[in-house]
Amino acid sequence: MRILFLRFAVRVFQASLVLYPREFRQRYGADMAEVFRHAMEDALSVSARAAVPIMMDSLRDALSIALPGLAMNPLILTPVASMVLTSALFSGLLWSLANPLKLNSMYHALVRIFSP
Repeated sequence: MRILFLRFAVRVFQASLVLYPREFRQRYGADMAEVFRHAMEDALSVSARAAVPIMMDSLRDALSIALPGLAMNPLILTPVASMVLTSALFSGLLWSLANPLKLNSMYHALVRIFSP
């Protein structure tokens, strides 16, 4: 049972390496997977609960190191920014359709503020 869990944990960890930048993954990915496997083997030789902190640390690393690096990738950042801005614009348009009187009063208030 522990061998199956070890294999599963190592495969999940190796899959999570995709979150890291390509250069980092190519340089350190195999070493990281090997260190993770050895740490899990040592922990599982004690108990299954001893493996939990190792898995939590690897998850914390992926969230604090890998995802921010991935988010700065223009191939990721551009579509995400586009999706967020398009959603905001669409939501604003839906709101203006549902609230035409409020939109009209806001327009007239702005005209009064900026008119000479």
